[in-house]
Amino acid sequence: MHQEPLVVVKPHSSIVLIGNNLGSRMLNFGTFETEMQLRYPTDSLVIRNMSDGCDTSGFRPHSGRVSSWAFPGAEKFQTELAQNSGSEGAFGTPDEWLSRLQADIILGFFGYNESFEGPQGLENYKAELDAFIKHSLK
Repeated sequence: MHQEPLVVVKPHSSIVLIGNNLGSRMLNFGTFETEMQLRYPTDSLVIRNMSDGCDTSGFRPHSGRVSSWAFPGAEKFQTELAQNSGSEGAFGTPDEWLSRLQADIILGFFGYNESFEGPQGLENYKAELDAFIKHSLK
C-alpha cells in the first residue's frame, strides 16, 4: 500500500527548524541538511535552524527581543516565566523570522524540556503546542 508523504518538499522550499536543545544541537552536525540536499539535489532547498536551548513552542527568550513570547497569549502556558524580561532590542519576533525566511515547512523540536514537568504537565504542553500550531497556521 502506497502512503502519501506527510510533508511535500518542492523545489526552492524554505525549511525552518525551531525548537529547543534537540534542534539546537543539530547546529553542531550537518547531517540533516546534508541528507536533505542529497535527497533533493536539484531543488535548491533553503534550510535555516532557529532552534535554541530551553525554547518552548510559546516561550522563546532572546536578549535582543522585547518580548519572550512566541505568540499572543503564550504567557498563560508558562506561568512561572510570565513576566517582562526587560530585554531591549530589535531582534525579530519568531513570526517575523518565519516570514522573513518565507518558511514553507516548519519542523518543531519541542517536548523534551517540557517532559521534566512529568505527567501532570502533559495537558499544558499539548495546549501550548496546539495554540502555537493554530497561531502559526494563520
